[in-house]
Amino acid sequence: MKYDTEGLVLMLAPLAIILLVLAVVILPRRLRMERRAREILAQHPDAEQTSGYLQFHSVKWSEKRKAHEAMVADMAAKGWTFLRASEAPLRTTSITWAGGVTMHFIRI
Repeated sequence: MKYDTEGLVLMLAPLAIILLVLAVVILPRRLRMERRAREILAQHPDAEQTSGYLQFHSVKWSEKRKAHEAMVADMAAKGWTFLRASEAPLRTTSITWAGGVTMHFIRI
C-alpha cells in the first residue's frame, strides 16, 4: 500500500500550527498569570476575594482586550486587584456569540 505523504503533510500542517501557537504564545502567558496569582495569594492568604463574569460582545481580540482592561480598571477604582482570568462555565458562554471569562479579584 502506497501512502500519499504530501497529502498527509497538508492535513497535519494546521494541527502543527495550532500546537506551535499554543506552545509559544498562549501557554507561557497562562503560566505567568497563574504564577502571579499564586504569589499574590501566598502574600495575602486571608484577603477578601470576588469573581465576576465578563461577557464579550465582539469576537475580535482587540475588543476583548479592551473589555478585559475596562473591567480591571473599574474594579481597581473600587479597590480590587486583578488576580486571574479563568474559563467561564459552558452553560454561560454557550448563549453568547463572543463568549466570556470569569475574572477573579482580590482586595488586600
